[in-house]
Amino acid sequence: MIVNDEPGNIHVLKRMLNSAGYHNITSTTDGRTTPDIYQTIHPDLIFLDIRMPGFSGFDVMNALKTLETESCLPILVLTAQLDTETRLKAIKASAKDFVNKPFIMDEILERINNLLEVRMPHNSLHNYKKSLQTAGEYRDNETGMHIIRISKLCERLARGVGLNDHECHLIHHASPIHDIGKIGIPDHILLKSEKLTLEEWSVMKTHADIGALILSGSESEFLQMAEIIAGSHHERWDGNGYPRGLRGEEIPLVSRIVTVCDVFYALTSDQP
Repeated sequence: MIVNDEPGNIHVLKRMLNSAGYHNITSTTDGRTTPDIYQTIHPDLIFLDIRMPGFSGFDVMNALKTLETESCLPILVLTAQLDTETRLKAIKASAKDFVNKPFIMDEILERINNLLEVRMPHNSLHNYKKSLQTAGEYRDNETGMHIIRISKLCERLARGVGLNDHECHLIHHASPIHDIGKIGIPDHILLKSEKLTLEEWSVMKTHADIGALILSGSESEFLQMAEIIAGSHHERWDGNGYPRGLRGEEIPLVSRIVTVCDVFYALTSDQP
């Protein structure tokens, strides 16, 4: 996506990108339209001019930050301003790299490649997370609102007990898949409305280990936290939880947070 108030600059950039094999290009000369376009197409890269009348590149970045919850805005700033203050302000506003005017094709293409090398794994991880979340919802007897509410509750409680912004961000995205292991539980047990038998309860309790196994082995911080939560969110402070009978502060803090929020939600909603 190209955001530039000069149609001539857009034309030059499109021609350069097309010659390099990039053809799925959207453009606008009005920065105010950028948030709506971004929400519609979710571009892998944004060429953003800083100096635009009425709604500057900084205004665009501030608007996009309120929309992008994944904190990975793929912004390549185009600017003739080389001063340190402008660059630092752009970085703080979410810019990932810079290209100076006048454009040099080889430089632009190298910077595109560098940013896309970062963006593609992010997209893959985001899609993987969505797939896991959808799988968990499909096997659960509750609606997707459970997933949304749990994530928001966990983030707020995490912030309340002193976790930093990065940790709160991680728990917001890791907590919705705390019950992913339920995809390994048979429907006649998972969806049963009556009290489970001892044998059925033994099977149900395996979903914690199943979830941790599904999420194990990743280098992603998000999936590593999700693995911890999935495996220990049914532990109890008095040691009577499962699967390992952890007690007190032996239980990871993020799991304790999810447990409190999950139980609170269970007590205040209709479910078997």
